[in-house]
Amino acid sequence: MSKRARQQHIANATLSLAHPPDAEVLPPQPRSTPSFSGIPPASVLEALFAQVICNAQAAIDVAHEETSKLTTPEAVKIACVIATCEANEILRNLKGLDMSRLKPKHRWLVRVWKCGTKRMTKAVQAYEAEPWDRTAADMGMVVVDFVQTSHHVLHDATKAKDRPQIVQAYEAR
Repeated sequence: MSKRARQQHIANATLSLAHPPDAEVLPPQPRSTPSFSGIPPASVLEALFAQVICNAQAAIDVAHEETSKLTTPEAVKIACVIATCEANEILRNLKGLDMSRLKPKHRWLVRVWKCGTKRMTKAVQAYEAEPWDRTAADMGMVVVDFVQTSHHVLHDATKAKDRPQIVQAYEAR
């Protein structure tokens, strides 16, 4: 058997393995461009936001546990880092997308997170520069305030007219 005949035989055998004789092979259909801006549905986005808030709260709870092997300042620092990293990941994914496509409460929450991640980063840096109880307490207050404000803005029971005041008060602190 010649080299060319052998290659043809292998190609036919591969094709018959990939597509059994009774299977109908359809030609590929042209893909249409999606008509959305890349922002996930509001319910998915809200679940992502809520997950970040829950993870930050769980990290804060570690600071209160007696069985934790971490000191309270270390646990608070880790809570700040977790909240900052997770919020920044969501913000990074939303960057460059059409923010007007978000629900108003999600746009308000993005403002809280932009401000909050800067605050938490500064608080961690201050603690690392001078690791004493006062900077650890400040760091704790910053991460707790971030979680509480995020929760209030995202919560369905919060009235739409109250969200701007909540966010502006948070940004002014």
